[in-house]
Amino acid sequence: DHHFLIQAGQSAPFGENLFGMKIGETRIFELPAPEGTEHAGKITAVQVTVTGITEKVPPTDSELAERTLAPSYDALVEMLKKKAELDAMQKIRQIMEEEVVDKLLEMHQFDAPPVWIEEEEKYFMKQFGMGDNKDDKIKEYIHKMAERNVRRSFMLEAIYEAEPALQVTKEEFDATIEAEAERAKVSRLILLDDLKKNNMLDGIVAMIKHKKVMDFIIGQANMIADDGTEIVSQECCDIPENPRSEERRVGKSV
Repeated sequence: DHHFLIQAGQSAPFGENLFGMKIGETRIFELPAPEGTEHAGKITAVQVTVTGITEKVPPTDSELAERTLAPSYDALVEMLKKKAELDAMQKIRQIMEEEVVDKLLEMHQFDAPPVWIEEEEKYFMKQFGMGDNKDDKIKEYIHKMAERNVRRSFMLEAIYEAEPALQVTKEEFDATIEAEAERAKVSRLILLDDLKKNNMLDGIVAMIKHKKVMDFIIGQANMIADDGTEIVSQECCDIPENPRSEERRVGKSV
């Protein structure tokens, strides 16, 4: 009674069993039950009926450019190239941030409030759709992630409070709102009104705080690559954060 869209070339367990089937045809084949299910690993009989077959025709270069509102195909290629470079920079920056934070947490040992860790665990369980999962290994992994997140929030907030130059200014807040409004193609006033209605203004401030603190930390860090050469910190593009998420983690330390 489940409906699936199977892409061409999809690998096991379904893909290779469907070749040659026609619309309306039913086929029964055996597969091992997926991991994480009650009968994981056991051979299960699966009945599949093909309800439709769709062929997707790739768009022409001009159609592709038109769909993305690019002035030309060459402009689209250049835009995609810049996006790929931006994505790579963001990936490197995120990895760098996490490694620096992990090192700082290792250097400065302190306990996090158990009630906050418990709250973070509940958040992860809800995000992962795990409900009341009783698997000890999963619970231990989630507990470690939750504890790290809470300690990370405390540490970043402590750095923010200790460095006057990191305080978020009205000019920085206004500039962020202007940039977000331009990206969303709405007026500044409409965006502000929407943020107020959704209680997200504090999240915007938390987002700015996060970037300023991480810029400061990375700027102070002495980073060495695997080959022994020193990594010179460079200004990176803004990494979009989820204002709700950042407010939830950092804002409650304020």
